[in-house]
Amino acid sequence: MVMLHMARNKNENISSNDDNYVVQRIGGGSIVDRRPVFSPDGKLLYVVYGHVIRAYNTETGVLVRDYKGLSHPAVGVQLHATRPELVVAVSEEGELMAWRWESGIHMMTVKLRLAPECMKVTSFDLLPSEDGDCDVFATWQKRDTKRAEMSVFSSRGRHKIDLNFSFDSSTHSVAFAFGTHTDGRYVVAICKDKLYTIDFQRNKGNWFRVSGKRYLTCVACHPTELCVATGDNTGRVLIWRDIIDNPQPPSAVYHWHTLPVTDIAFSQSGTFFYSGGGEHTLVKWRLDTPNEKSFLPRLSGPICHLSISKDNLVIAVSTQDNAIQLIDPQRKITKTIQYFSWGVQSGDGPLFPAGLNHDRRTHSLVLNSRTGHIQFYDPSTHSLLYNLDITGQNYLTQERNTKIINTEVIRVALSTCGKWLSTVEFIDNGEMSVHVTLKFYNFIDTSQKYSLNTSIALPHQGRVHALQFQPIESQDDGLLAVTTGEDKRFRLWSLQSGKNSMWQCVSVGHYRDQPVRDAAFSTDGSVLGVSFGSSLTLWNPDSCSLKCSLSSASTTEPSPILYIQFGNSDCCHLVVTGTTHGLTVWNILTLSIVWTVPLKLSILTKDPLSKYMAAFTTNNTLFVFAPNSSKPVFIYRDICSSDTQILSAIFMPRSQIKNGHSWQSRSKLYFIDSNQELLALQRAEEVDDSNGGGLEGLPEWTPGLTPFSSLIAKQSSSAAVAKGLKKHNRLGIAGRKELEELLASPAHTMPPQHLLCAGLLGALLVREASADDNAAADEASLAAERAAKKDEDSSEDEAEPADKRQQRPPSPAATTTAAAPGDVDPELERSLERTLRESLDWAKALVAE
Repeated sequence: MVMLHMARNKNENISSNDDNYVVQRIGGGSIVDRRPVFSPDGKLLYVVYGHVIRAYNTETGVLVRDYKGLSHPAVGVQLHATRPELVVAVSEEGELMAWRWESGIHMMTVKLRLAPECMKVTSFDLLPSEDGDCDVFATWQKRDTKRAEMSVFSSRGRHKIDLNFSFDSSTHSVAFAFGTHTDGRYVVAICKDKLYTIDFQRNKGNWFRVSGKRYLTCVACHPTELCVATGDNTGRVLIWRDIIDNPQPPSAVYHWHTLPVTDIAFSQSGTFFYSGGGEHTLVKWRLDTPNEKSFLPRLSGPICHLSISKDNLVIAVSTQDNAIQLIDPQRKITKTIQYFSWGVQSGDGPLFPAGLNHDRRTHSLVLNSRTGHIQFYDPSTHSLLYNLDITGQNYLTQERNTKIINTEVIRVALSTCGKWLSTVEFIDNGEMSVHVTLKFYNFIDTSQKYSLNTSIALPHQGRVHALQFQPIESQDDGLLAVTTGEDKRFRLWSLQSGKNSMWQCVSVGHYRDQPVRDAAFSTDGSVLGVSFGSSLTLWNPDSCSLKCSLSSASTTEPSPILYIQFGNSDCCHLVVTGTTHGLTVWNILTLSIVWTVPLKLSILTKDPLSKYMAAFTTNNTLFVFAPNSSKPVFIYRDICSSDTQILSAIFMPRSQIKNGHSWQSRSKLYFIDSNQELLALQRAEEVDDSNGGGLEGLPEWTPGLTPFSSLIAKQSSSAAVAKGLKKHNRLGIAGRKELEELLASPAHTMPPQHLLCAGLLGALLVREASADDNAAADEASLAAERAAKKDEDSSEDEAEPADKRQQRPPSPAATTTAAAPGDVDPELERSLERTLRESLDWAKALVAE
């Protein structure tokens, strides 16, 4: 048995020691973990995105600006309590940073003086302080007991006081809210079935308990009154009044939700409020009439957070599919902020069961989106191209005591030509029969949409394990697809031409009643490999005839083959099989084992443009190897944290081949983890972290290149020295770069005009030249002329013979000490006369045309 040679260092490239690879996040990352906040004028929405605070335009949904600088993930974003022009964020380690919201200029960084037993900060709020500044109310978690505490800090980080709150956050979530009434400010907190209140002005507290076997899930305060709204796990919204002095305050019940209420938000006047939960429905209530309500149903996912702008014109709804819906007062979705769609897991199945797939037509990644959909994501532009509804079914929301299973897309495959898309739908709720549907979609060039061509019910009895197209460029006749299922069979599907072309099953294969898992075609499509148990079988796809069966003799119990990958290039005669215990490479010409290694394999994928393959292990180690050698060319240990699992990986061809002999010169390795983040492994110098220039707020936009423009260099240089004018007031046109950038950007992506005025007007300002500047410019010009004249005379003297230099009469400049004011250089006069006598017929011809 041949063993893999492990690298000594943590991340060592064995073939080239100077390679420095890093893992970069390409997509994913949550924008819905924390509540978004509107700017004072409601034109921008601030969103927490890991270590960064992002500002989005609420009219266009376009990313306007990033506020960077935090060294740890942010726990929230707020506007400064007394200086609303500042955007404030606090990290998990207690680092407070503030930026100007209009310009993005960093204003201050403060470290909160947390208690030694603090494990991390979980949330914060800003309230005006008595000295005219603001106080930071930070909620933090104890290191050992995991109890939630609240402390008050000054804006400079000084610890002021600890509030009398201490909750067990290990079993139930803890939430806080702050409100204002006629006598001052107050804070409320919920934990389990209790509601706690503290009045800051009178330093008085109270607490209450909800009836029945219920617990509170969210809380919100009325903007002007001593009124609190809470949601519970049974879908009720309770409105509490007189909560400070009354030991049994009155409450009103607003009940529509069947699932737990996840968030509540009051309007700025407090006359109505919104609530949301797992029903994918936004509910609008009137505070004075509990029976009067309106709905916005069928949102893209369960609601996480609600925010309302100060003018009540925009409602931001964060949903679990990693999207923020911007809704107007008429309950219409105006824009959606979403750059990577998350899957909403409703059953026990894995996230992204269809894995990562490559679409050659759009150069995008195809993977699962929200339930019943797939998404086309462009990693080069970090943009979501579109979602495609596969199942065509309404999402069935969960019930209080019943788990509802929705139809999921479990397999996706695209043909090499990019014209055909195939999917497999699956649902098994344990009560009714299993529902499986195989669909083939044809891409229509005229409409630029996928059209359903063939739908096949129950292609297999049970779950489908593999789906793949034959890797040939054919678009019509002769194209094959293979599927494997739990019925211990594989099926070959062929596109049948005719009046209405459609896909039909042309052959079925099985082997010794063994369970079947993976299937793959060779590089040229002439051989089909199918795994039955621990055996690799090779078939002729045209006749569906068995060519050979390969199985290794092992003393231990053999493991079923889960992965099959045929080699490329000079390894096309090799096939790699993977089990949970290792890799085995077969030579299909000699029908013998080349090498085998023990490995806790979780994922195996290959580069379609080179001979290299990538294997991920259960302990998050990446091995890159070629099938003809057991020695890996690259090893990356701990590619993600220990509590994270790699779900799928793929090599995606590059738009331009990189120079050198690196294993990623032709393709780039992408993978997605259990945190629903799309990652890429690439060289450190490829990571683009530039901030860019130009006007603030304008998105980067480049017009499409034509074949002729690609031949022109972006930059050019010349050794020729161009003569400039002797005198000038300024160089170039003031503001030309900014004006071109402004006119080149699409109008629908622009932020409000007031964000562009400052930068544009500043670029148009030109400093007037003073008398001293003009005098200095004149002296420099005269000195340059004298030096040029001297060089010219000396060069002429060197070119002429000595005797001619002696016979040459002296020049006027040598004999005349000063020229008369009216004298004109005869050479210049003759040159001007020749220019004036030139024929302009060519110009007249152009004008006539």
